[in-house]
Amino acid sequence: MITLGSSICRSDSHLATEISGEIVLMSVDRGVYCGLNESGGEIWRRIERPIRVEDLCADLARDFDAPAATIAADVLALLARLLEQDLIEVRE
Repeated sequence: MITLGSSICRSDSHLATEISGEIVLMSVDRGVYCGLNESGGEIWRRIERPIRVEDLCADLARDFDAPAATIAADVLALLARLLEQDLIEVRE
């Protein structure tokens, strides 16, 4: 389970490419594809190195005009989906 206090980063076993402004990911281990829209792609770019989810949300809140609670909920939902597909890792 991912919380705001979790540290996360991309999994080593993934492939990623950008197609028409959308990032398409594939988990090498699971053979699962996932497409990210513009905001999801921005999150993906920011987790290249390990980062605390709380810091990621704070960075996004500075760059996007949305309530902090909405950003946190959306980020946690996306990260849970990416974790389920083995595209990210949680580093406690």
